[in-house]
Amino acid sequence: KSLILTHNKAVVEGFKQEAKALKFSDEDMKKIDIGTYDGLKSGAVGGDESYGLTIFDEAHRMKNMGSGYEKAGAALTLKSDGVMYATATPMDKPTSAAYFMGPIAGKTEDEIANILGYHIERTKKLNGEVSKRAVLNKGTSWKAAGINLIKLRDSLIKEGAMIRREYPFFGQIHEVNIPLTQTQLDKLNTMMEEFKDAKLSGLAASGHYARFAESLKFNYTMSEAMKAYNAGKSVIIFAAS
Repeated sequence: KSLILTHNKAVVEGFKQEAKALKFSDEDMKKIDIGTYDGLKSGAVGGDESYGLTIFDEAHRMKNMGSGYEKAGAALTLKSDGVMYATATPMDKPTSAAYFMGPIAGKTEDEIANILGYHIERTKKLNGEVSKRAVLNKGTSWKAAGINLIKLRDSLIKEGAMIRREYPFFGQIHEVNIPLTQTQLDKLNTMMEEFKDAKLSGLAASGHYARFAESLKFNYTMSEAMKAYNAGKSVIIFAAS
């Protein structure tokens, strides 16, 4: 039996619809469990089940060391005969690779840390949970850890344990400053006041800001694309799925 984990219920339902279109039989679907990371963390998905194959779609959900997603994913990995990690999200720090580099290389989290040039300090909290913190080894740097990560990645690709997919781009790249209308500025200021009144945490507020920024980028991109299209040009838009 196989398990597919993804980031939200909409994708789960989308997969089920695609499975129907691909003529998956009822018997085929009985061999596949589909769930979300939230379900995995809460125990609603996975549970005591063992799987022949577990596929972590949007696997970067487990990148934060010591998070509920990372812990639940690590426990599930140990109960799976085979594991596949799929993500196209860039890593913001070398420690974000630990969740998948260990199982792929056949090494522990601490062994991966040592290869990259840091070690993990663990602290037991009053509630019994253990927090983890990455600390650089003496005489090294995070830049060096990043270089070590690339070397490890390349060695695993040569062994066939990882697949690297990229598309070359031949052309000019321009950074664009997106102008804000007065309406958009007013909306942003209103959001800031609402966050202040609600006393949202920095993490929660940043999530709202990110969604606001994404909507600005989307609207601006579509506007520029239509201008180019109406001028008789061909337009290709690359975006996250």
